[in-house]
Amino acid sequence: MKYVFIFLLSLLPLTIFAHGDGLSLEQKVGDYYFDIGYSAEFISNEFIRMDLSLLKADTREDIPFSSAWVRIQKNNKLFFAGPIARGEFGKTGFSFIFPEEGTYKLFIRFEDRSKTLSESSFDVVVVKGESTQKQPYVLFTGLVCGGLALGVLGSTLIKKYV
Repeated sequence: MKYVFIFLLSLLPLTIFAHGDGLSLEQKVGDYYFDIGYSAEFISNEFIRMDLSLLKADTREDIPFSSAWVRIQKNNKLFFAGPIARGEFGKTGFSFIFPEEGTYKLFIRFEDRSKTLSESSFDVVVVKGESTQKQPYVLFTGLVCGGLALGVLGSTLIKKYV
């Protein structure tokens, strides 16, 4: 049991840094309010998590949708186009790596089955990056988990053969 506790404790850095900075792209479109939360500034060659929310414009109450169609392009070059299904639990979203700096067009259409609820687009400015988000906690957590696994394996083998 103590090994399980140590393992879960070693995952704590991942859960602490898994939450975004509260940044978002927001836009009112008719009776709807788009709220696209993202995890970090838009830097090329780095993972960006985007959470998709459609709200009532006047009350900011969540509007249920079955999926969102997302298209990401820069000039005439298409980088992603496809549906994002609404999850049963948690926020609906996706992760993306912008491969180069520049201004991208992020198009989002919220759908309820085959019916379009609302659609809009955002200009996203991506700055040049060289994987500047150094995340030593990932390496540290991997080393701790690996060490724990080896320790458990070693103690099990010692008990079995001694």
